[in-house]
Amino acid sequence: MDKVWMVVLAITISCSASSQQNFEIISSDQLGILEAEKDDLIFLDVRTPREVSAGHIKDALLIDFRSPKFTEEIKNLDRKRSYVVYCASGIRSNKAMQIMKDLGFKEVYDLSGGYKSYVGKHE
Repeated sequence: MDKVWMVVLAITISCSASSQQNFEIISSDQLGILEAEKDDLIFLDVRTPREVSAGHIKDALLIDFRSPKFTEEIKNLDRKRSYVVYCASGIRSNKAMQIMKDLGFKEVYDLSGGYKSYVGKHE
C-alpha cells in the first residue's frame, strides 16, 4: 500500500510541476536579469500601429490590444514560450497578460513602465 501512495505522490508532484505558471509585473532592471537567464524570450508589443511607428523593441511581435481580433491573434501564439508584454504605460499589457493567463500560457511578464522604460535602460 505504501508503494501505491508513493506512486500517486510522484505523479501528483510531476503534474503540478509541469503545469506551473509564472505571471509577473517586472521592472526594466528585472528584465535585464531575465534576458540574461533566458535567451528565448519573445517580446509582445500590444500598442496601436501609430504608437509602434514611433519605435518598438527589435523583433517584437506586434498585436494591437485594441484590435477586435486581439484574442484570436493571441490564441495563435505558442503557449509554452516565455513572453514579455509591453505597451505605453502598463494598463493594456497587464490586461493582455491576464488574457494570456486565462488562455493557458505558462510564462508571461508585464514590463512595468512600458516601452519608454525599456528604451531608457536597454537601447
